[in-house]
Amino acid sequence: MHGHHQPVVPDVHGMPMPDKHAMHGGFPPSTCAPMIPAPCPPPPPVPECAPDACGPIFFGDFLFLRASRRDPSIEVQFNTGLVSANDLVGYDGDHEYAYRVGGGWLTEGSWIFLASYMQFKDLVSNQIFANPDPNGNFTLTYVGPGQLLNTTLGQPGTMITSWNLQFRAIDVFFGGCWSPTNYLDVVAGGGLKLLYIDQDYRTTIDASVSGGAVQGENLVMNTTSMGPRMGGEARCYIYPWFNLYGRGFGSLLLAHRNDDSILLESDAGGVINSLSYVTYSREEVLPVLELAVGAEVTVFNGRLQLGGGYEFTYIWQASTSSVDALSTPRVITHNDLSLDGFYARINWLW
Repeated sequence: MHGHHQPVVPDVHGMPMPDKHAMHGGFPPSTCAPMIPAPCPPPPPVPECAPDACGPIFFGDFLFLRASRRDPSIEVQFNTGLVSANDLVGYDGDHEYAYRVGGGWLTEGSWIFLASYMQFKDLVSNQIFANPDPNGNFTLTYVGPGQLLNTTLGQPGTMITSWNLQFRAIDVFFGGCWSPTNYLDVVAGGGLKLLYIDQDYRTTIDASVSGGAVQGENLVMNTTSMGPRMGGEARCYIYPWFNLYGRGFGSLLLAHRNDDSILLESDAGGVINSLSYVTYSREEVLPVLELAVGAEVTVFNGRLQLGGGYEFTYIWQASTSSVDALSTPRVITHNDLSLDGFYARINWLW
């Protein structure tokens, strides 16, 4: 008896199966990913102050400045009886050299700390006026400041005036720096300003050649002040290596003032007739405005800046003398002081 057998089917589950393409001599399908470019990831944000661009800062300014007072010093008058001509002459401030040095630190977080010292001296501002007219048609009047205010020389003689100035400033600044655009850098903040101003006025009215008296006055005005200072500076980059520069600061300083005046009068023979000494001290507030414009060139990957330009400093009431009240009681002429001129700067980021 013959039985029926079922065909044996091997279990191929889990066994590798031959590729049908290979069995027929074809190429296997590609296993590479489709050639579709992936989107580029956004670049990381660039910090405002890269780590290699931060560190200590050193700078120095070479300045060529002139000091100016608002008021005149001498009135020159010519009067014939029918015609009168008047000319007001101010103190002839000369351009003198000055300097400013400082340093600080720029952090990775775009914070900046700076401190600087500036000194300016103008010690050669002398003026000589002569009255050669014996008829009284020509007169010289001293406008001030000091005890000789409104003193007139109406006879042959000379009038000599001089104004010596010493200006010293210490500035401490803390602020932040940022770049609103790729072409603009801005620094803003505040700090403290210490200002020392010493002024020496010397006036001689000599009428001895015509038998008159000789009057000589020495007025010294010393000012020490301190107060808050706020402002900032900006650089606009025309090229990566060239920028236009601007700076502006304002201060309100609490000042202590000392005015001391000595007036000596003698006759034509040199005999002293009188001696007058006046002193006055007071406290007041001095507003200060500082402005500067210029251009800079950047080299060594931005670590060295060479620049120059024009700067201006205006100090309200800095040349006001209370001694003037002796000539006209309860009336004081308010006079301001300004410094202006050119500067050259070198700025090094270590």
